[in-house]
Amino acid sequence: MTTLALDAVYRDSPMRRTTLRRLIFRREERVGVRAAQRLSLSSAGYLYAREGSLDRQQASDNTVERSLLVAEGDLVVNPMWLVGGSIAVSALAGSVSPDYRVFKVGPEADGRYLHHVLRSAPYRAQYELFVRANTTFDRRIQQSDLDDMPVWVPPLDQQRRIADFLDDRVLRIDQIIAARKTQVASVKQDRAAYLQGEFTAAAVGHGTARLGYLLSNLEQGWSPQADATPAEGGRWGVMRAGSVNGGFFRAGDNKALPEGLKPRTEYEIHGGDILMSRASGSPELIGSVAVVPQDVRPKLLLPDKLYRLTLLPGWSADFVVGMLRAHENRERIRLGISGAEGMANNLPSGVIRGLRVPQLSLRAQGKVVGRLAARQQADRNFEAGTTRSIELLTEYKHSLITAAVTGEFDVTTASTRIPGEHA
Repeated sequence: MTTLALDAVYRDSPMRRTTLRRLIFRREERVGVRAAQRLSLSSAGYLYAREGSLDRQQASDNTVERSLLVAEGDLVVNPMWLVGGSIAVSALAGSVSPDYRVFKVGPEADGRYLHHVLRSAPYRAQYELFVRANTTFDRRIQQSDLDDMPVWVPPLDQQRRIADFLDDRVLRIDQIIAARKTQVASVKQDRAAYLQGEFTAAAVGHGTARLGYLLSNLEQGWSPQADATPAEGGRWGVMRAGSVNGGFFRAGDNKALPEGLKPRTEYEIHGGDILMSRASGSPELIGSVAVVPQDVRPKLLLPDKLYRLTLLPGWSADFVVGMLRAHENRERIRLGISGAEGMANNLPSGVIRGLRVPQLSLRAQGKVVGRLAARQQADRNFEAGTTRSIELLTEYKHSLITAAVTGEFDVTTASTRIPGEHA
C-alpha cells in the first residue's frame, strides 16, 4: 500500500505514528426490529436525520433491518464516496445504510480530533490513491487500506486542544460562508422582485399580449446520439438541455456530433436567437430562457429539449426575455409543467404561447432593456465577488485544518481572527 500523500506531509513529524486500525474499532450492530432514526452522511462532514415518510429515498424493510446502528461519537464512513469527503464523527445517534461502515473511536484518540484529521487535505489526497478507478464499484475504498493507513497522533490533551481550536474556527468560517450564500440567494430574490416590478410598470397603461401573438415561429431542435465531450476544432455540436440554465447561454455546454453524422443545419443556432428550456428533472429549471450572443461560434445545433422562439418585427429579444423571467410568467410556467411523479418534466408549447409580455414600443422596450442590463451587471459583479470570497474562505478552512493537525503551528498561540468575519 502506498501512502505517498501522507508521507509527503508527515515525513518529519514529531508526532507518534500509528495505524487507523489501532485507533478505531468496527461496529456492525444491526437495527433489526428496533426503532432508530435514519441518518445520512453529508460530504460536508456531518450526519443528518432523514425525513421519514417524506424522504425521497425510501428504504425497504429488509434494508432498514440491516442498517447499522450509530452512537453519538462514532466514526461513519461511506466507502463509495470517501474521496468526496463522506467521512465524519457523528453528533447524532441513529442508523445508517448497511453499505456504510461504522467505528467506535478507541481510547487513544479524541473523536473530534480524528474527525478533522481524516477530513484534512492530505488524507483526502490519500483516499484518491486508494481508488482503483472512477467507476461505481472501483471507487469503493477497501477496508484493508483504511486499516493500515498511517495516522500521526499527539498526546490526548493536545488532541483535545487542537479539536477545540478547529471546532471553533471551522464553525465560525462555516457561519461566514453560510451568510455569504444567503446574500447571494437574497440578491436572486431581489432580482426576481425587480423584474416583476419592471413587468408591472411596463404593463400599466399599455396592457400585455400573449407571447404566441409575438412569435413567427416556435420550434424544438434535434438530439441525435452524440459524444459526451464538447465539440472542438470546428466540429458540429448539439447544445445540452442545461445550456441556458440561470438565464445565460453557455456555448461550451454542448456535445460533439459524431464523425460521419450529417448535421441538420436548419437547427443551427444564431446570434439573437431566444432559447428556452423545455424539459428537465428539476422543475425550477424548466422555462430557463436566454438570448444567444451575437458572437456565438458557428456549428452549434438546437436540441429537442430547447425551444427556439422567433419574434415578429417590432420586438426586442432582450426585452421579451426579461419579461419572461418575471414572477407571474414563472408562475404560469410552474403551473403548466407536465410530467408524472419521478419522471422528466416538460413544458408544452401551448403554455409558452400563453405567457404574457407588456405591449411597449420598440423605443420603450430599449429603455427597459438598459435598466435590466445595468441591474444584471451589478448583480453579476456582486455574485462573482461573493462567490470568490466563499472559495477563498473554503480554501482557508482546509489549509487551517491541515496546518493544525500536522503541527505546523501551536493552536494555543494562534490568532483568533477569521478573514472577513466582520466584513
